[in-house]
Amino acid sequence: MGFFDSILDGISSVGGWLGDNAGNLLNVANAIAKVAGTAALDEESLDDDSNIYPRIFADLPLAQTNMYNYIATIAPIPKNWTKTETAHAFRSPYDPGLGGPYDMTGLWMNPGEDPSGMAPASVLSDIRKFLAANKIPLVLSGGNSENGETIDVAQQLAAQMFTATSGQSPADGTTFPSVPISIDTPQYQISGAHCYYSIPLGTNGSPNGAWHAYLRLYKNSTTSFEQERVARARGLRLKSNGLTFPPNTWVNTTIVSATWPGLTWQNDEVSTIMSNAANAMAAITSGGEPVYQLQGSWMGAVGTVYKYTWVTDLTVGSHSVLSAFTGAIGDALPTVSSTELAPSGPAIEMVFQQSGVVPPSTT
Repeated sequence: MGFFDSILDGISSVGGWLGDNAGNLLNVANAIAKVAGTAALDEESLDDDSNIYPRIFADLPLAQTNMYNYIATIAPIPKNWTKTETAHAFRSPYDPGLGGPYDMTGLWMNPGEDPSGMAPASVLSDIRKFLAANKIPLVLSGGNSENGETIDVAQQLAAQMFTATSGQSPADGTTFPSVPISIDTPQYQISGAHCYYSIPLGTNGSPNGAWHAYLRLYKNSTTSFEQERVARARGLRLKSNGLTFPPNTWVNTTIVSATWPGLTWQNDEVSTIMSNAANAMAAITSGGEPVYQLQGSWMGAVGTVYKYTWVTDLTVGSHSVLSAFTGAIGDALPTVSSTELAPSGPAIEMVFQQSGVVPPSTT
Protein backbone atom coordinates (compact mmCIF):
# COMPACT_ATOMS: atom_id res chain seq x y z
CA MET A 1 0.00 0.00 0.00
CA GLY A 2 1.57 3.36 0.73
CA PHE A 3 4.34 1.36 2.39
CA PHE A 4 3.08 -1.99 1.08
CA ASP A 5 3.03 -4.32 4.03
CA SER A 6 6.19 -2.94 5.61
CA ILE A 7 5.01 -0.79 8.50
CA LEU A 8 5.75 -3.52 11.02
CA ASP A 9 9.41 -3.35 10.05
CA GLY A 10 9.66 0.20 11.37
CA ILE A 11 11.11 1.41 8.07
CA SER A 12 12.57 4.87 7.78
CA SER A 13 9.86 6.06 5.39
CA VAL A 14 7.24 5.60 8.10
CA GLY A 15 9.37 7.60 10.46
CA GLY A 16 9.63 10.30 7.83
CA TRP A 17 5.88 10.29 7.37
CA LEU A 18 5.38 10.74 11.11
CA GLY A 19 7.95 13.51 11.19
CA ASP A 20 6.17 15.35 8.41
CA ASN A 21 3.04 15.33 10.54
CA ALA A 22 4.60 16.11 13.89
CA GLY A 23 2.17 18.97 14.44
CA ASN A 24 -0.63 16.44 14.75
CA LEU A 25 1.36 13.60 16.26
CA LEU A 26 -0.76 13.24 19.40
CA ASN A 27 -3.92 12.72 17.36
CA VAL A 28 -2.08 10.22 15.15
CA ALA A 29 -0.91 8.25 18.19
CA ASN A 30 -4.34 8.23 19.80
CA ALA A 31 -6.11 7.15 16.62
CA ILE A 32 -3.80 4.13 16.49
CA ALA A 33 -4.02 3.53 20.26
CA LYS A 34 -7.83 3.41 20.14
CA VAL A 35 -7.76 0.61 17.57
CA ALA A 36 -4.85 -1.15 19.30
CA GLY A 37 -6.77 -1.12 22.60
CA THR A 38 -4.07 0.69 24.54
CA ALA A 39 -4.31 3.76 26.76
CA ALA A 40 -4.68 7.19 25.20
CA LEU A 41 -1.83 9.70 25.48
CA ASP A 42 -1.89 13.34 26.54
CA GLU A 43 0.23 16.44 25.97
CA GLU A 44 2.75 15.36 28.59
CA SER A 45 3.65 12.44 26.34
CA LEU A 46 5.22 14.93 23.94
CA ASP A 47 7.69 16.53 26.34
CA ASP A 48 11.45 16.09 26.12
CA ASP A 49 11.49 13.27 28.67
CA SER A 50 9.40 10.92 26.56
CA ASN A 51 9.43 9.72 22.97
CA ILE A 52 6.07 9.12 21.37
CA TYR A 53 7.47 7.24 18.38
CA PRO A 54 8.19 3.91 20.16
CA ARG A 55 4.59 3.93 21.39
CA ILE A 56 3.24 4.41 17.88
CA PHE A 57 5.39 1.62 16.46
CA ALA A 58 4.38 -0.65 19.35
CA ASP A 59 0.67 0.05 18.76
CA LEU A 60 0.68 -0.41 14.99
CA PRO A 61 1.09 -4.21 15.06
CA LEU A 62 -1.58 -4.47 17.78
CA ALA A 63 -3.99 -2.49 15.61
CA GLN A 64 -3.10 -4.65 12.64
CA THR A 65 -3.79 -7.82 14.64
CA ASN A 66 -7.26 -6.49 15.46
CA MET A 67 -7.91 -5.83 11.78
CA TYR A 68 -6.71 -9.35 10.99
CA ASN A 69 -9.17 -10.80 13.49
CA TYR A 70 -11.99 -8.66 12.13
CA ILE A 71 -11.34 -9.45 8.46
CA ALA A 72 -11.44 -13.15 9.31
CA THR A 73 -15.00 -12.74 10.58
CA ILE A 74 -16.33 -10.79 7.59
CA ALA A 75 -14.33 -12.59 4.86
CA PRO A 76 -14.27 -16.32 5.71
CA ILE A 77 -13.39 -18.96 3.12
CA PRO A 78 -16.30 -19.05 0.64
CA LYS A 79 -18.23 -22.20 1.51
CA ASN A 80 -19.47 -22.79 -2.03
CA TRP A 81 -15.95 -22.93 -3.49
CA THR A 82 -13.94 -26.12 -3.70
CA LYS A 83 -10.61 -26.24 -1.89
CA THR A 84 -7.85 -27.91 -3.91
CA GLU A 85 -5.18 -30.28 -2.68
CA THR A 86 -2.07 -28.84 -1.09
CA ALA A 87 0.13 -27.66 -3.95
CA HIS A 88 3.47 -29.43 -4.40
CA ALA A 89 6.67 -27.73 -5.48
CA PHE A 90 6.54 -29.24 -8.97
CA ARG A 91 3.00 -28.06 -9.66
CA SER A 92 2.21 -25.00 -11.71
CA PRO A 93 1.77 -21.77 -9.74
CA TYR A 94 -1.55 -21.45 -11.53
CA ASP A 95 -3.62 -23.97 -9.55
CA PRO A 96 -7.35 -24.29 -10.25
CA GLY A 97 -9.95 -24.11 -7.54
CA LEU A 98 -9.81 -22.13 -4.32
CA GLY A 99 -6.77 -20.01 -3.53
CA GLY A 100 -6.09 -17.73 -0.59
CA PRO A 101 -6.47 -15.99 1.63
CA TYR A 102 -4.27 -13.33 0.04
CA ASP A 103 -3.71 -10.45 2.47
CA MET A 104 -2.38 -6.95 1.90
CA THR A 105 -2.04 -4.46 4.72
CA GLY A 106 -0.27 -1.18 5.30
CA LEU A 107 -0.68 2.58 5.15
CA TRP A 108 -2.18 4.61 2.35
CA MET A 109 -1.42 8.32 2.36
CA ASN A 110 -4.30 10.67 1.52
CA PRO A 111 -6.55 7.96 0.08
CA GLY A 112 -9.68 10.08 0.09
CA GLU A 113 -13.18 8.72 -0.27
CA ASP A 114 -14.58 9.34 -3.73
CA PRO A 115 -18.24 8.38 -4.10
CA SER A 116 -17.59 7.80 -7.81
CA GLY A 117 -15.29 4.93 -6.87
CA MET A 118 -12.10 6.41 -8.30
CA ALA A 119 -8.98 5.54 -6.33
CA PRO A 120 -5.62 7.38 -6.29
CA ALA A 121 -3.02 6.19 -8.81
CA SER A 122 -0.73 5.02 -5.98
CA VAL A 123 -3.49 2.76 -4.68
CA LEU A 124 -4.05 1.20 -8.10
CA SER A 125 -0.31 0.65 -8.49
CA ASP A 126 -0.09 -1.14 -5.14
CA ILE A 127 -3.12 -3.31 -5.90
CA ARG A 128 -1.65 -4.34 -9.25
CA LYS A 129 1.63 -5.34 -7.59
CA PHE A 130 -0.30 -7.29 -4.97
CA LEU A 131 -2.32 -9.14 -7.62
CA ALA A 132 0.76 -9.97 -9.68
CA ALA A 133 2.68 -11.21 -6.63
CA ASN A 134 -0.15 -13.65 -5.88
CA LYS A 135 -0.58 -14.85 -9.48
CA ILE A 136 -4.03 -13.24 -9.72
CA PRO A 137 -4.80 -11.99 -13.26
CA LEU A 138 -4.69 -8.25 -13.85
CA VAL A 139 -7.29 -8.62 -16.59
CA LEU A 140 -10.36 -10.85 -16.84
CA SER A 141 -12.82 -11.29 -19.68
CA GLY A 142 -16.50 -12.14 -19.67
CA GLY A 143 -17.75 -10.34 -16.60
CA ASN A 144 -21.27 -10.36 -15.29
CA SER A 145 -22.30 -7.41 -17.47
CA GLU A 146 -24.47 -7.93 -20.51
CA ASN A 147 -21.70 -7.48 -23.03
CA GLY A 148 -19.06 -9.31 -20.95
CA GLU A 149 -16.40 -6.63 -21.43
CA THR A 150 -12.82 -6.94 -20.26
CA ILE A 151 -12.33 -6.17 -16.57
CA ASP A 152 -9.40 -4.22 -15.14
CA VAL A 153 -9.20 -6.22 -11.91
CA ALA A 154 -7.31 -3.60 -9.88
CA GLN A 155 -9.69 -0.83 -10.94
CA GLN A 156 -12.69 -3.01 -10.13
CA LEU A 157 -11.32 -3.83 -6.68
CA ALA A 158 -10.49 -0.19 -5.98
CA ALA A 159 -13.98 0.90 -7.03
CA GLN A 160 -15.46 -1.47 -4.47
CA MET A 161 -12.91 -0.67 -1.76
CA PHE A 162 -13.56 3.06 -2.07
CA THR A 163 -17.33 2.81 -1.92
CA ALA A 164 -18.47 5.49 0.51
CA THR A 165 -18.47 4.15 4.08
CA SER A 166 -19.46 7.39 5.85
CA GLY A 167 -22.58 5.77 7.28
CA GLN A 168 -20.59 3.14 9.16
CA SER A 169 -19.35 3.41 12.72
CA PRO A 170 -15.69 4.38 13.26
CA ALA A 171 -13.17 1.71 14.20
CA ASP A 172 -12.97 0.72 17.85
CA GLY A 173 -10.55 -2.21 17.76
CA THR A 174 -13.20 -4.89 17.30
CA THR A 175 -15.16 -3.50 14.33
CA PHE A 176 -14.05 -1.39 11.36
CA PRO A 177 -15.64 0.39 8.40
CA SER A 178 -15.61 -2.27 5.70
CA VAL A 179 -16.93 -3.28 2.30
CA PRO A 180 -17.30 -6.70 0.65
CA ILE A 181 -15.28 -7.49 -2.48
CA SER A 182 -16.60 -9.56 -5.37
CA ILE A 183 -15.68 -10.11 -9.04
CA ASP A 184 -17.52 -12.84 -10.93
CA THR A 185 -16.71 -14.20 -14.39
CA PRO A 186 -17.55 -17.63 -15.82
CA GLN A 187 -14.04 -19.01 -15.25
CA TYR A 188 -12.62 -16.85 -12.47
CA GLN A 189 -14.10 -15.41 -9.28
CA ILE A 190 -12.64 -13.15 -6.60
CA SER A 191 -14.20 -12.67 -3.17
CA GLY A 192 -13.12 -10.97 0.02
CA ALA A 193 -13.38 -7.78 2.02
CA HIS A 194 -11.58 -4.53 2.82
CA CYS A 195 -11.53 -2.77 6.18
CA TYR A 196 -9.61 0.21 7.55
CA TYR A 197 -9.41 2.93 10.14
CA SER A 198 -8.54 6.58 9.57
CA ILE A 199 -5.47 8.35 10.89
CA PRO A 200 -5.55 12.18 11.00
CA LEU A 201 -2.69 13.95 9.29
CA GLY A 202 -1.37 17.49 9.20
CA THR A 203 -2.08 20.42 11.44
CA ASN A 204 -5.70 20.58 10.27
CA GLY A 205 -6.30 17.04 11.56
CA SER A 206 -7.94 15.76 8.40
CA PRO A 207 -9.87 12.66 9.55
CA ASN A 208 -9.03 10.73 6.39
CA GLY A 209 -5.43 11.85 6.00
CA ALA A 210 -4.28 8.22 5.95
CA TRP A 211 -5.77 4.77 6.11
CA HIS A 212 -4.31 1.83 7.96
CA ALA A 213 -6.10 -0.78 5.90
CA TYR A 214 -6.48 -4.51 5.41
CA LEU A 215 -7.50 -6.24 2.18
CA ARG A 216 -8.23 -9.99 2.05
CA LEU A 217 -9.00 -11.85 -1.18
CA TYR A 218 -9.81 -15.39 -2.24
CA LYS A 219 -9.81 -16.61 -5.82
CA ASN A 220 -11.60 -19.48 -7.49
CA SER A 221 -10.79 -20.60 -11.03
CA THR A 222 -11.53 -23.42 -13.42
CA THR A 223 -8.94 -25.96 -14.53
CA SER A 224 -9.29 -24.87 -18.16
CA PHE A 225 -8.62 -21.22 -17.24
CA GLU A 226 -5.38 -22.07 -15.42
CA GLN A 227 -4.25 -24.47 -18.15
CA GLU A 228 -4.72 -21.70 -20.72
CA ARG A 229 -2.67 -19.32 -18.54
CA VAL A 230 0.18 -21.83 -18.32
CA ALA A 231 0.09 -22.39 -22.09
CA ARG A 232 0.24 -18.64 -22.73
CA ALA A 233 3.14 -18.21 -20.30
CA ARG A 234 5.10 -20.98 -22.04
CA GLY A 235 4.44 -19.38 -25.41
CA LEU A 236 5.90 -16.11 -24.13
CA ARG A 237 9.06 -17.68 -22.72
CA LEU A 238 12.14 -15.67 -23.65
CA LYS A 239 14.59 -17.30 -26.02
CA SER A 240 18.11 -16.26 -25.11
CA ASN A 241 21.28 -18.18 -25.94
CA GLY A 242 23.84 -18.80 -23.23
CA LEU A 243 26.53 -16.22 -22.68
CA THR A 244 29.46 -16.52 -25.10
CA PHE A 245 31.90 -14.33 -23.17
CA PRO A 246 34.94 -16.19 -21.76
CA PRO A 247 35.23 -16.31 -17.95
CA ASN A 248 36.57 -13.15 -16.29
CA THR A 249 35.84 -11.09 -19.39
CA TRP A 250 34.95 -7.50 -18.62
CA VAL A 251 31.58 -6.45 -20.02
CA ASN A 252 28.94 -3.79 -19.66
CA THR A 253 25.86 -4.82 -17.68
CA THR A 254 22.72 -2.72 -18.16
CA ILE A 255 19.28 -3.12 -16.62
CA VAL A 256 16.41 -1.44 -18.44
CA SER A 257 12.78 -1.24 -17.39
CA ALA A 258 9.46 -0.66 -19.11
CA THR A 259 6.58 0.64 -17.02
CA TRP A 260 3.14 0.42 -18.62
CA PRO A 261 0.52 3.08 -17.75
CA GLY A 262 -2.34 1.14 -16.26
CA LEU A 263 -4.60 -0.95 -18.42
CA THR A 264 -4.14 0.49 -21.90
CA TRP A 265 -3.71 -2.93 -23.51
CA GLN A 266 -6.07 -5.86 -23.30
CA ASN A 267 -5.53 -9.46 -22.18
CA ASP A 268 -1.95 -10.66 -22.70
CA GLU A 269 -0.84 -7.94 -25.08
CA VAL A 270 1.73 -6.38 -22.74
CA SER A 271 3.42 -9.71 -22.00
CA THR A 272 3.41 -10.56 -25.71
CA ILE A 273 4.91 -7.20 -26.66
CA MET A 274 7.66 -7.44 -24.05
CA SER A 275 8.50 -11.05 -24.94
CA ASN A 276 8.68 -10.27 -28.66
CA ALA A 277 10.80 -7.18 -28.05
CA ALA A 278 13.30 -8.99 -25.81
CA ASN A 279 13.59 -11.92 -28.21
CA ALA A 280 14.09 -9.59 -31.19
CA MET A 281 16.80 -7.66 -29.37
CA ALA A 282 18.57 -10.87 -28.29
CA ALA A 283 18.56 -11.99 -31.94
CA ILE A 284 20.58 -8.95 -33.13
CA THR A 285 24.02 -10.13 -34.22
CA SER A 286 27.22 -8.65 -35.60
CA GLY A 287 29.59 -10.97 -37.42
CA GLY A 288 27.49 -13.89 -36.26
CA GLU A 289 27.83 -13.01 -32.57
CA PRO A 290 25.03 -11.62 -30.35
CA VAL A 291 25.32 -7.90 -29.66
CA TYR A 292 22.82 -7.64 -26.82
CA GLN A 293 22.97 -10.71 -24.61
CA LEU A 294 19.96 -11.22 -22.37
CA GLN A 295 21.11 -12.45 -18.98
CA GLY A 296 18.61 -15.13 -18.10
CA SER A 297 14.93 -14.41 -18.39
CA TRP A 298 13.48 -11.07 -17.35
CA MET A 299 14.85 -9.92 -14.05
CA GLY A 300 11.40 -9.21 -12.73
CA ALA A 301 7.85 -8.53 -13.88
CA VAL A 302 5.76 -7.01 -11.11
CA GLY A 303 2.38 -5.80 -12.18
CA THR A 304 2.99 -3.60 -15.21
CA VAL A 305 6.76 -3.08 -14.66
CA TYR A 306 9.20 -5.25 -16.65
CA LYS A 307 12.97 -5.28 -16.04
CA TYR A 308 15.62 -6.95 -18.20
CA THR A 309 19.35 -7.44 -17.67
CA TRP A 310 21.52 -7.08 -20.79
CA VAL A 311 25.23 -7.86 -21.12
CA THR A 312 27.32 -6.37 -23.94
CA ASP A 313 30.90 -6.01 -25.04
CA LEU A 314 32.69 -2.97 -23.59
CA THR A 315 32.47 -1.34 -27.02
CA VAL A 316 28.66 -1.23 -26.70
CA GLY A 317 27.58 1.33 -24.14
CA SER A 318 24.55 1.27 -21.90
CA HIS A 319 22.85 4.06 -23.82
CA SER A 320 23.05 1.91 -26.95
CA VAL A 321 21.28 -0.82 -24.98
CA LEU A 322 18.56 1.64 -23.94
CA SER A 323 18.15 2.86 -27.51
CA ALA A 324 17.96 -0.67 -28.92
CA PHE A 325 15.49 -1.73 -26.22
CA THR A 326 13.27 1.26 -26.94
CA GLY A 327 13.36 0.52 -30.65
CA ALA A 328 12.58 -3.17 -30.12
CA ILE A 329 9.52 -2.33 -28.04
CA GLY A 330 8.38 0.18 -30.65
CA ASP A 331 8.72 -2.44 -33.37
CA ALA A 332 6.80 -4.96 -31.24
CA LEU A 333 3.81 -2.67 -30.71
CA PRO A 334 0.85 -3.74 -32.85
CA THR A 335 -0.07 -1.45 -35.69
CA VAL A 336 -3.35 0.43 -35.62
CA SER A 337 -5.33 1.92 -38.46
CA SER A 338 -5.18 5.63 -39.19
CA THR A 339 -8.64 6.04 -37.66
CA GLU A 340 -7.72 4.38 -34.37
CA LEU A 341 -6.16 6.06 -31.37
CA ALA A 342 -3.01 4.15 -30.43
CA PRO A 343 -2.83 3.25 -26.71
CA SER A 344 0.03 4.73 -24.72
CA GLY A 345 3.26 2.77 -24.72
CA PRO A 346 5.49 2.18 -21.69
CA ALA A 347 7.89 4.55 -19.98
CA ILE A 348 11.34 3.11 -20.73
CA GLU A 349 14.42 3.90 -18.65
CA MET A 350 17.85 2.62 -17.69
CA VAL A 351 17.91 1.69 -14.00
CA PHE A 352 21.41 0.21 -13.63
CA GLN A 353 24.74 0.21 -15.50
CA GLN A 354 28.12 -1.24 -14.58
CA SER A 355 31.36 -2.35 -16.19
CA GLY A 356 32.87 -5.50 -14.75
CA VAL A 357 33.07 -9.27 -15.07
CA VAL A 358 30.15 -11.21 -16.49
CA PRO A 359 27.39 -11.39 -13.86
CA PRO A 360 26.12 -14.83 -12.81
CA SER A 361 23.21 -16.15 -14.81
CA THR A 362 19.75 -15.70 -13.36
CA THR A 363 18.31 -18.73 -15.14
